[in-house]
Amino acid sequence: MMEQTKYIVNGLTLFFIATFLFLSGCDDDTESKLTAEMKNVDVCFDFTLTDEVTPITRSVAFASDENELGASSSEITSKRVRVVTKATSVNENSVKTLWLGQYDASGNLLISHYLNDVTGNAVQVQLKECPNCSLRFVGNAGDLGKIATLTEFNETKINYTTGTGGLTTSAGLPVNQSCAIFAQLDDQSISINYEQTIQLTRMVTKIQLNYTIKSDFTFTLKQLYLRSVPTQIQCNEPTGQVPGVTYQSFTVTPSSGASGTAEWYMPENKAGVIASGKDGYAASTRDKKGSTVSVPNATYIELIGDATVNGTTYKDVSFRIYPGNGINDYNLKRNTPYIVNLTLGGIDLSDPRVSVTIPDIV
Repeated sequence: MMEQTKYIVNGLTLFFIATFLFLSGCDDDTESKLTAEMKNVDVCFDFTLTDEVTPITRSVAFASDENELGASSSEITSKRVRVVTKATSVNENSVKTLWLGQYDASGNLLISHYLNDVTGNAVQVQLKECPNCSLRFVGNAGDLGKIATLTEFNETKINYTTGTGGLTTSAGLPVNQSCAIFAQLDDQSISINYEQTIQLTRMVTKIQLNYTIKSDFTFTLKQLYLRSVPTQIQCNEPTGQVPGVTYQSFTVTPSSGASGTAEWYMPENKAGVIASGKDGYAASTRDKKGSTVSVPNATYIELIGDATVNGTTYKDVSFRIYPGNGINDYNLKRNTPYIVNLTLGGIDLSDPRVSVTIPDIV
């Protein structure tokens, strides 16, 4: 009798398992069938770019300290000015490729498209007829594929690296000469003759350095770097630094002249603001030197070269400048240009932003 009961229980168990597996296997098919049964409608989107953000400009001067090498102290100012900052080679307003995802009221993907040859400022695609849905647009960043849910989309990261399929060169310029862009629309009712204007936002930050070497300072600039650049962009704008991201450097070989300009495009890096009393807090402008504790992986500009002062040659002198709005602000936000106007006039050995290899004295 017990053996018979055992077989009955085992049989019921196998029945329930088989039924569960059957139903589970049908979920995707049922969902695909429901999606397939939704009516396709032709829709049209017109693109516009958000207004230009007022650039954040800093003027920085490095000079020799009177007590050390004889000159004046350094000075930094920060202000917002309206200037033209577009690079001649980068079209910051163009849409060359576009990924589009349509999600239902529950946040599940209905359909996605990737257009790899967008011309002009308008596209026509087919979406699913839906009374309440959300739309996500990512341009100039490649094919994101099928992102199953809005939650997953919000955490999706796009690689911003060099090499095959990468979005940037080692010098920090977009490989397709256009900026990664993003837009979203929620609570949309998609039906026949649906047409909408999309306002796109640039997902990258622009850094521009304008430097001048004063005639009375013998300095040979050998290399320009943008350091601590994130290797990924998060589609949905983060509130701080994106977790799990590694960092890279962009390199520019400067001209041999006494002045020049360098431009970089990079993912946003909201490294944070250092509060009073925290490690790295700056009480004066020259103390903006970062902190691996308070603002880890904050992006900065580094200039390296050889300098001669009073007959002494200093090799690989390094000047570091942190962009940002204010002396304790290390945030670099998307769709925001940061301009640094730099004047090099000497070396202050006590300046925490300057690194010098002291030569052997004979």
